[in-house]
Amino acid sequence: MPYNIDDATYQEAKKLACVFLKDAASLGREGGRYFTYAELSAFLAEMGLDIPHHGLAMNAILDEISTDELEQGRPLLSALVILKDGNRPGSGFFKMARERGKYKGRSKDDEEVFWISELNAVYDYWDFRKAK
Repeated sequence: MPYNIDDATYQEAKKLACVFLKDAASLGREGGRYFTYAELSAFLAEMGLDIPHHGLAMNAILDEISTDELEQGRPLLSALVILKDGNRPGSGFFKMARERGKYKGRSKDDEEVFWISELNAVYDYWDFRKAK
């Protein structure tokens, strides 16, 4: 397995990160929040999994989570994970969305509009107060 972690650890980290993000999104727009890559990494560390926040493994995990969500017709769950200093997702989020045909923007303003729209779609989809 690439990223210097074994496949079992990678799959467990992916599963736990997905549950963590869905749980946060379930509070909806009013109660939900987003997390830095470091906060997600710290949560995984609390679960006994060492996934550095700045590494390729974290990017791949978030990429796979959102790809899985997209294949199920759901919004990009990784919209909940942002840069500490940028207060928005990293460039990999927009690259992944573009590669999957979800994002077609060209400017930083386009990225901001897309991210906020996707963030709200995540909250709206997973809000536990809304009937599915």
